[in-house]
Amino acid sequence: MFLKNLYSKLSLTIIVLLGSLNLHAQDPRFSQFYNAPLSINPALTGVFDGEYRIAGAYRNQWNSVLGNKAFQTYGFSGDYRYNVTDNDYIGIGGQLINEKSGQCDLNRFQANLSGSFIKQVGGSRYGTNDQYLVAGLQMGMGQYSTDWGGYWFQRQFNETNLSVNPNESSGENGKARSNLYLDFNAGLLWYMVFDDRSSVYAGGSMMHINTPKVSFFGENNEGNSLYRRWLGHAGGEFLITEYLSLLPSVYVMSQGPSFETVVGSHIRYSNNDWQELSIRAGGWARINNRLGGQGLESIIASLTFEFDRWNFGLSYDINASKLQTATNSRGAFEATAVYIAKENKRYRVKCPTF
Repeated sequence: MFLKNLYSKLSLTIIVLLGSLNLHAQDPRFSQFYNAPLSINPALTGVFDGEYRIAGAYRNQWNSVLGNKAFQTYGFSGDYRYNVTDNDYIGIGGQLINEKSGQCDLNRFQANLSGSFIKQVGGSRYGTNDQYLVAGLQMGMGQYSTDWGGYWFQRQFNETNLSVNPNESSGENGKARSNLYLDFNAGLLWYMVFDDRSSVYAGGSMMHINTPKVSFFGENNEGNSLYRRWLGHAGGEFLITEYLSLLPSVYVMSQGPSFETVVGSHIRYSNNDWQELSIRAGGWARINNRLGGQGLESIIASLTFEFDRWNFGLSYDINASKLQTATNSRGAFEATAVYIAKENKRYRVKCPTF
């Protein structure tokens, strides 16, 4: 059993190390994607029930195997909505994402600016069944960096005593930082709000439209291209009782050879008071095609607290993939916080609950 566990952990470490050099890899993702809106669709810029929104997220994955070299992702965004006509709005926002992964400290930094146009396309005179169509664009800059001292290569491996000599030259001449790259993203969103507790939405986005090139070796016109990322998402809120509602959601993502689906739901309790207190509890299943074949990668358990204009979320990914033996089923911890400032009642736009 000891040898089996040692082999499993060694296998996972090798997979992580090899993957850290692959610049075609999947983009950073958050299990609480509903609390990191600008990371999945630029059309979500300005789509919230308030004047402006500030959101932050932190994710820690593979800590059980890699310790302080675990994959860590930080995300921060802010967006603002401005009224241009009685029923139409413009959203503007910005986003920062930083991800550090693996023994070699492969770091990815991304900064984006977002803009959206929110158009009301339907509704009744009684203020119900309001429909909106949103188009969003995003432009940003990104860069990778790494610690080359953390890697070893074949010529540094001594086959006689089966050891690695870090003092031996690797023959590689990589830079500590990649070239800066320009990135373009776009998305669409449709939603309908029936009343304050009932809504539906559906949208889609395409990231890395220009397939920017990233390299630690070549110049700006050389290197590996980031795969385009296609993502579709949908969900809503459906009232069950006066105090309970169901918030199902799903997103489907494809990026190069990677394909992933996350589907699940929250159950939301609200006291319906003027100083609203709400609690959400739920779970999601993440299904993808990693490590050979389509299968269940993890089960996501989530708990969210809403108080007045604040939203605090906690989640944990329970590993259900072929790596569950090496990780003891431990996956990723995530924490999010969102603040939405009170809106100007004169120009209030109705938005779905995510």
